[in-house]
Amino acid sequence: MNQWAVPGLAVAVVKDGEVVFAKGYGVREVGRPERVDENTIFEIGSMTKSFTTAAAAILVDEGKLQWDSLITSYLPGYQFSDPWITSHATVKDIAAHRVGIDANLDIHGTQCVP
Repeated sequence: MNQWAVPGLAVAVVKDGEVVFAKGYGVREVGRPERVDENTIFEIGSMTKSFTTAAAAILVDEGKLQWDSLITSYLPGYQFSDPWITSHATVKDIAAHRVGIDANLDIHGTQCVP
């Protein structure tokens, strides 16, 4: 925590799908008394992009996903506001952020409005 200059962090160790250790350390915000615990939710910003792409890469390695396949081959109802993009966007395009997705993404309805 000192080396990275963070006021607090949470650690979880998962083995065989089971949480075997979970604990928080420090405080949530500098100058505030609220402690970090194993249930503290942290903002991680754009880190989700690397997590998602790493998970997709595992699926590619397992032969369950292909980078050059169309998004609609995996999610037939997925639509962008531009029909051309809908019919041409690949998994790689999504991972590389080459299709103009903005923050208005509805995962459950598979509707993307750039």
